[in-house]
Amino acid sequence: MAYLLGRISVEDYAHFRNTFDGKEDMRRAAGATGSTIYQSVDDPNEVVVQLEFPTPDAARAFSTSEGLRNAMQQAGIQGEPRILVVNKT
Repeated sequence: MAYLLGRISVEDYAHFRNTFDGKEDMRRAAGATGSTIYQSVDDPNEVVVQLEFPTPDAARAFSTSEGLRNAMQQAGIQGEPRILVVNKT
């Protein structure tokens, strides 16, 4: 199992969350098998997104996809996200 972790800043958490929830079909089509959202206790607009993928290659492909770029723009992501692809050990 591989994970894509993205640390992002958003303009408005509620708008981000609604957009994220509306994109589940896109994530599933890219091979994602699950997701978890973490919200900072100090700054509600600082978020960590965890997506599960069957392989690191699938996670990497999604991380550079046009669909993800468009979704991040729609969700109000500010600046460049910090994205990591990791394996659970």
